[in-house]
Order: sequence, then C-alpha cells, then structure tokens
Amino acid sequence: MKKKNTGMKWIIAIVIIGLIAALMIPRLRRSKDVAGDEVEVKTGSIKTYYSFSGSIEAKNRQ
Repeated sequence: MKKKNTGMKWIIAIVIIGLIAALMIPRLRRSKDVAGDEVEVKTGSIKTYYSFSGSIEAKNRQ
C-alpha cells in the first residue's frame, strides 16, 4: 500500500507543477511595452574629434 501512495503523490506533484507552468508561460511570453522613444536607425561613422588649445600643468610640482 505504501508504494501506491508514493506513486500517487508524485503524479499529483507533477500535475500541479504542470498546471503552474501552463499558467505562467503565457504571462512570460506576453509582449512588454518598453517606456521610451522610438528612434530611426541610421548608419554612419562614430568617430569623434576633439581639439583643445592651451598648456597642461601638473597639479603637484616637485
């Protein structure tokens, strides 16, 4: 008799886990709206050039 109860407990546990998974999968697959702006993608260069004039001095001179 003990063997039947153990087998039945496993079957009930698997059915409960299956039901929980069946309820959670549609929620996880639902499309989520992203807060933000839509921007058109452009191709181009990402190079940036900086030009400075002046002199650089050390903060702590010896």
